[in-house]
Amino acid sequence: MKKKLFVYLSLCIILCIAAGCTENKSSTLPTDNSFMTPATDGASTTSPTQSAITTNRGDDEVNDCKLMVNGKDITSGNYVKLNEYYADLPFTEVMEALGAKVEWQNKTTAKITYVGQDYILDTTKCSLIEVGGTFNIISTPPGSTRHYQVVGDEFILDNVTMKGAFQLMGTSIKININYDDKIVNIF
Repeated sequence: MKKKLFVYLSLCIILCIAAGCTENKSSTLPTDNSFMTPATDGASTTSPTQSAITTNRGDDEVNDCKLMVNGKDITSGNYVKLNEYYADLPFTEVMEALGAKVEWQNKTTAKITYVGQDYILDTTKCSLIEVGGTFNIISTPPGSTRHYQVVGDEFILDNVTMKGAFQLMGTSIKININYDDKIVNIF
């Protein structure tokens, strides 16, 4: 557990430096109806009471970029949006495209099996916890802000937090954003 925490904190610092998250943005309010959780001392945080946003999944007015996972275009039917410093991505759809099995237990909770390990996703708490564990894999990186929302029936997560989650799950998944061509590549 100490090794995972050390890796997590190291990754968070690197991601924050790379993303330009050098200031505390805890007073910044979202302008796009998404939920932000400001960074804390590394403990898991929860969001305000969350309700689904009534935006159509994959609406052409929302999808302003292309989402590619392992060379396959999964943009159609999914909410994908580029922002100034991050991208909003459909977390469970990305996980399935990477080979995970996602089983929804109810409207807000899913069991995700990925690389032989089971996780529980709770969209109301913005948490992904390994079965039998207590550490929130998608907790807010120190000095950064986590962006998430529910659009239709999909859990949307920012690319920086998603990349950190992949690292904590022990995978070498990479997320690259080409802002000029408006393409997000996950491989």
